[in-house]
Amino acid sequence: MILIDIAGAFLTSLILLVLLATNNLRTGMPIGALIFLGVAAAMLGSFGTYRLATSTNHLTTLGILAFLNLDFCILSGVLWWNNLERLTLLGRVYFPAEIVVILILATIELRWSIGKS
Repeated sequence: MILIDIAGAFLTSLILLVLLATNNLRTGMPIGALIFLGVAAAMLGSFGTYRLATSTNHLTTLGILAFLNLDFCILSGVLWWNNLERLTLLGRVYFPAEIVVILILATIELRWSIGKS
């Protein structure tokens, strides 16, 4: 489960920083916001990698990652809402879709970390 979270975080970072922030795919989201979200996703992936390599309590790591993912969703949602009028169709669809996927993952992680501890 942690590996899925790590891979998802790095994939999100790659999409945000390489495809969207370089305007290869136009979303209408300000470049600064895309870079901020991309760096935040990379930090989540890095944190997960660090915890996977150094921690023996992976259930705690899952719980922490679940809450960090929820924070990422809130941040993405606020940025999406604040820029809704300027977003293209891609931007109006991509960010909510990403939030839904991350919320599903965070819910599973949270249930797993609470249920198995």
